[in-house]
Amino acid sequence: MTKKVNQKAQNLVDFPQYQDTLAETQTGCAFIQYNLDVTPDSQWFIAHTNPKARAHLPYVQEVGEFVTGKNYMTTRQGLQSYLLKITLDGKGYLNYDEKHYTLSPGQFFWIDCRKLNYYAIDSDTEHWNVIWMHFWGNSTHEYYESFMELNNNSPIGTMRNNDAVQHLRKLISFYNTNIYNDYQTDIKAASIITYLMTYCMESAIHDKTMALKKQPPKFVPQAMEYITEHFNERITLDSLAEEFFVNKFYLQKQFRLYVGSTPSEFQRSMRIDKAKELLRVTTMSINDISDHLGFESVGYFIRCFKKEDGKTPLQYRREWGI
Repeated sequence: MTKKVNQKAQNLVDFPQYQDTLAETQTGCAFIQYNLDVTPDSQWFIAHTNPKARAHLPYVQEVGEFVTGKNYMTTRQGLQSYLLKITLDGKGYLNYDEKHYTLSPGQFFWIDCRKLNYYAIDSDTEHWNVIWMHFWGNSTHEYYESFMELNNNSPIGTMRNNDAVQHLRKLISFYNTNIYNDYQTDIKAASIITYLMTYCMESAIHDKTMALKKQPPKFVPQAMEYITEHFNERITLDSLAEEFFVNKFYLQKQFRLYVGSTPSEFQRSMRIDKAKELLRVTTMSINDISDHLGFESVGYFIRCFKKEDGKTPLQYRREWGI
C-alpha cells in the first residue's frame, strides 16, 4: 500500500494500520497523534511484507522521506515498532526517555516506539527534511539494546557518510509501488535493515573512540597489568585503589570508560578465559580449577561461568574438552 501526503493532512489517529495500538491517552495505554504538515512531494509508503518475513526476519513497516512545515509533529506510545530517522536538512526536536535532543543535519535518532516519544520540527527553523523507516522483527531488539549500550543510552547518533541515506532510498524504491512485494524483496529489505542497524552501532563506536582519543590516566593500564598478573588472587576495588594511590570511585569510573568493564568484571573475564583453557586441555576437576583460579567456591565459579558463556563448566568440557 502507498500513501501520498500533503500539507493539509492532520491528526492521523484514525488511520486503520494503527487501530490495534490506539487507546485513550489519559489511560497511559497506547496512543498516537500527528500533525503531518509536509510538502506535496513528500513520500510515505506502507510496506506489504510476507508473513514468513514478519515471522523470521527484520522487516519494514513504513518508509518515507518528508520535507516538513512549521506545524509538523508526532507523539506516540505503545506502537510495536522501531523508528530510524535521519535529518537531511533543517532542524528537529526529540523528547525521549524524558530527555530532550536537537537534531541537526547528519544526525539520526533510533527509538523504540513502545515508549512515550515526541518529535517535531525545531521552532527555530522553517523546515525539517528527514528520511525515515519504521521496522520490526527478528533480532531488531538485540541490535537496539546493543546500540543503546554502545551509545551511552542515547538514541542520537551522527552519520559519517551518505551510505545510510542511500540504503533508505533503496528501501523506498522497493515499496513505492502498489504491486505486491514477494519474499525475495523482503529478504533484500532485511539485509538493508541489518546494515542500517549495524551502521548505527558502528557510529556509536566511532563517536566513543573519538571521545577517547586522549591517553587514559596512567593507573588504568597499570591496573590492567596488575590484574592480569594477579588474576587468581583476591583483588578488591579498595586494594586496587590503595595500590595506585587513587580514589576508588574515580579508578572504577576511568577503568570502565577506557576498558569497557569494571576491574572486577575484567578480572572475572580473565578467570573464565583461563578456566576454558584448563577445561579443554587438562583433566583437572571442576573443583580444582575453581580453587586454582581463586573463586570463592565452586558454586560461585559455576554461576560466573554460566553467566559468561551460557553453559556450565561441565557442559563446556563435554563440548570442547579433550
